[in-house]
Amino acid sequence: MQLCAEAGAATESDAKALLGEVKLTPPWQTLLLSTPKYLPERPSTSFVQVQASQETPITVNGESAAMRVIGMHAAVKLSTTRARITLIDTTGDVDAEAGEFGVIDFSGDRGHVHLGRPRKST
Repeated sequence: MQLCAEAGAATESDAKALLGEVKLTPPWQTLLLSTPKYLPERPSTSFVQVQASQETPITVNGESAAMRVIGMHAAVKLSTTRARITLIDTTGDVDAEAGEFGVIDFSGDRGHVHLGRPRKST
């Protein structure tokens, strides 16, 4: 697994502090990517690259985290708030949710697929 992050700030110490706010936590079988709130005056980006067997189920929840999954044959569960999820040639069970400002791209020809917005609690 690899975590990549980039930060822009007025000074090097500000950039290092911003990078210190990016965290990847593996609670049980779910990866949680925590990033600082995006501000135009101090932009930051981060992404996680996971290389695993095509048969290994994955679950990733990320706020404002873009995700791309290619060629998986196992269950995939992804959620983000304000970013793009791309699923290509994924044939297992897929559950992908993107918040109000999120986008989901999907290309596949089999499997159970749910693409949508997070369900609102009543």
